[in-house]
Amino acid sequence: MNSFELIQQIKLDIKKGKFKSNKDISANDFADYPWDTCVADQIKAYGSKSIAEKVCGKIKSENSSKEQFTIPHPSAGESQNEFISRCMSSLSDEDKPQDQLLAICYAQWEKK
Repeated sequence: MNSFELIQQIKLDIKKGKFKSNKDISANDFADYPWDTCVADQIKAYGSKSIAEKVCGKIKSENSSKEQFTIPHPSAGESQNEFISRCMSSLSDEDKPQDQLLAICYAQWEKK
């Protein structure tokens, strides 16, 4: 089964109600889903170990190790420069590029 056929099969399975939508699935649903069990389940569904491993890898990457961090909110009377500085300081321990953190802080400022 090539990639196009796999995508078509997954779409068909979703239409048939075989899978929940991503909105109905939380990271906790996959936290205790062992790799071997996932692969075995997906081999039953798709008949291929390599496809099963790709599906399980996607499940794991999207659900089991989502990083969550708290983004500060602007305080009343705080200037944009003060907020961006404080925001960057609070996110400095995050393992993300500085330009990405800066974009997060500016986006948070715009939400105020």
